[in-house]
Amino acid sequence: FLGPAPLDMKTLEELFQAITDLQDLTNKLDDLLDSPADITVYYGQNAKMEATGDITVSGPLLYDCDVVAGGSITVSGECRSGSYIAGSAICAHAVGSKGLGVISLIVGENGTIGADTFYPGVKLRIGSVQTVIEQECHNQKFHVQEGKLVSSAFRRGGVRC
Repeated sequence: FLGPAPLDMKTLEELFQAITDLQDLTNKLDDLLDSPADITVYYGQNAKMEATGDITVSGPLLYDCDVVAGGSITVSGECRSGSYIAGSAICAHAVGSKGLGVISLIVGENGTIGADTFYPGVKLRIGSVQTVIEQECHNQKFHVQEGKLVSSAFRRGGVRC
């Protein structure tokens, strides 16, 4: 339908065929929007990423990024300052840093946040429950149970957080 194409239609049959074609195209596009889109990167600095599915960072670092995932965020390396929001889970090797910037991690009501190392100052929010990490802690996975934030052992090679 570029240019004067609609004006070139001479019969009602041509118009009805065009309507049918547009409805088919609309249905195909709606189906594509319902499929989750994932992002996989090696490294990120001052980046903005948004995916309807999962975001995976396979390299050493995410630094000062704004990341939003409808599913989970998985970082093989360190996740320093920035804002990280996921629907279900955030997992990383290390979160925060000693003296560098502010980082906040947010997941949905039934989500989990886990890391090998959490540095002081990391802001966590799971659903409506939030806290700030006050001292360095290791191998922790946080989730909400009966309205309270609880932690358990976190093993990167084991069960997905």
